[in-house]
Amino acid sequence: MQLRNLVLSDGMPLEREVIEWRQSLETEFTCEYFDCADTGVTIPNVLPAITRRIIDCERAKTRRSTYLVLSIMGSLLILVGLFSTSATFRVWCISMFVHVHDPLVFNHARDARYNVVRLVDGGADLKDNTSFRDELLATRVSLKLFANTFEVLQTYFQEFKTLAARGVKIQLVFTDFSESNRSTWGPFHQAIGTIGADKTLSWARENTYPLIKDLVATYPNVAVKTSSQAVLYSMWLRDDDVPDNALAHLRVSYYGTPSSNQRISDWPSFRFSATSGAGQVSALRNQFAIVWDLASEFRD
Repeated sequence: MQLRNLVLSDGMPLEREVIEWRQSLETEFTCEYFDCADTGVTIPNVLPAITRRIIDCERAKTRRSTYLVLSIMGSLLILVGLFSTSATFRVWCISMFVHVHDPLVFNHARDARYNVVRLVDGGADLKDNTSFRDELLATRVSLKLFANTFEVLQTYFQEFKTLAARGVKIQLVFTDFSESNRSTWGPFHQAIGTIGADKTLSWARENTYPLIKDLVATYPNVAVKTSSQAVLYSMWLRDDDVPDNALAHLRVSYYGTPSSNQRISDWPSFRFSATSGAGQVSALRNQFAIVWDLASEFRD
C-alpha cells in the first residue's frame, strides 16, 4: 500500500507527514549523506573499529596498572634501603609510627595522658609540638605553676581567667624581681641572654602586674606569690591529686656565660602523667609546696 493512499486521523496525508519528518532530520541532525543504491557505496562496518578501540583502551589500562605497581614496588625498595642504611631515617619512621598508633606518648595527643615520660627538646619543640593552651583548659581542680618570668601569664591570660571563673584553684609563683633580689635574677638573665633583667622587669610592671592584680581581686581562688630562691628550674602541675588527669611539666635551667650560647630556648623539659610517673608527680607536688611556703605574697 502506498503512503499517498494513507491518511492520518486529522485528515493530513501520511506521505506529507513523513516528508516533513525527513526534512527535519536532514536540517537538524544529519551530518553526511550516502546512497547505497545510486553509488554502490556500502554501509560502513564499524564493528572492527569499535573492537580495535576497546583493545587499545584495555592495553592502555594494563600499562597504567603495570607502571603503578612498578612505581610502588620501586618506592618500597628505596624506603627499605633507606631504613636499613640510615639511622636517622629509622628514627624518623619509628617516631611517625608511634605518633600514629600511640598518640598518648606525645603532648599533642587528644588527652595528653602520657604512657611514658616525654622529653620536650627546647623552645621550638615546646612551641610546635605541645598543646599547653588545651592542657590548661583541661584542668579540673587545681593548677600550680612556678615560672622564672611573668611571660607565661600574659601569653595564656585568657586560659587562666577561664579556669579561675570555673572555680579551679590556681597557685602561681614567679621570680621576685625586686631590687633586693637582684643577685638572684640578675645572673639568670645574663646567662640566658634575654633583653635584660631591667627591661624584663619594666615590661612585667607595665603589662603583667595589672593582669595579676585583676585575677587576684576578681577570683578568691587565685593566689600569686614571688620567690627569691635561685632560679634553677620551673614547673607546672595540673590536677596533681587527680590520678586520671594529673599532668606535670619540669624544665631544668642551664647556667652559662654569654659566650657559651646557652639560651633558654635550648633548655630541655620533661612531661609525665600519673600513669607514667606517679612518683615524679608526687615529688613535684612536694617540691612546689616547699617553693610556695618559702615564697612571699606578690606586691607591685
